[in-house]
Amino acid sequence: MKLWRLYKAFPWLEYRHRVIAGLPSNASLLEIGSSNCDRAKLFKVIRPDLKVFATDIKDFSREAGSDIVFFISDVTQGLPSELNGQFDCVTTMHLLEHLTTDSYDAVVAAIHCVLKPGGVWYIETPSTRSTWFPSFTLGLRKYHCPINFYDDPSHVKPFSKSGLFYLLVDRGFVVRRVGIARNLLFAMLSPVLILAGLLFRQRLWFGIGLGNLFGWSVFAHGTKPR
Repeated sequence: MKLWRLYKAFPWLEYRHRVIAGLPSNASLLEIGSSNCDRAKLFKVIRPDLKVFATDIKDFSREAGSDIVFFISDVTQGLPSELNGQFDCVTTMHLLEHLTTDSYDAVVAAIHCVLKPGGVWYIETPSTRSTWFPSFTLGLRKYHCPINFYDDPSHVKPFSKSGLFYLLVDRGFVVRRVGIARNLLFAMLSPVLILAGLLFRQRLWFGIGLGNLFGWSVFAHGTKPR
C-alpha cells in the first residue's frame, strides 16, 4: 500500500500509471484477466474517481471488495453485450501470453465492442527477451515468480514490441506507443535488488531487479478510432 501511494504521487514511474492518470474525470475502466483484483484496486487508488470493473474466468468477487465491480467471463467467448460502448479504458495485464493465437481475433473484437470511440486499450505482456532470462530454482518453493518465460507452464507465446504494434494496427486500433514496461524506481535499484536477491535467496527481489533492468515485459497503448 505504501508503494501504491507512491504511484499515486508519481504516476510517471510506470507508463501504465501515466495512462491511468491521464483518463478523463469519472472515466470507466475494465481490467480483463484481473486475477485477485490487486491491479484494479491500485488503479482506484491512483484515480479514486474512476468507475473500475474487473473480470476473470475465475471468481474473484470476494477479493474485489466494494470499490470494484467484478464479474466472471471468458473473454475468448466475448463479453456481455450490455457492456458495449461503456468503457473509456480497457487493460489486459499479462493475459495474452496465456491465450492461443487463434483466440486473438475474438479477444480483440470483444475489447473493440466494449470501448467507447476514442477509448484506450493498454496491453502488457512478457517480451521475447523473457525467453533469454536464466531459469533456476532459487527461492522457488517460497515465490511463484517466473524468471524465464517458460517457468510458468501456462505461458504460450511472448511478444515483441513490433508484434504488439501489428496486433493493434491490423485490427483497427490507432497505436499511441509501444515500449519496454519498466518501473523507473526499480530499474534504478536493479543492481541492489539483484545482488540482495542472490545473497538472501529472495527470488522475487532478483526477478524484479533483472526484469526491470533488461526488460521482461513489453506494453502497447492504443485507441479505438472515433
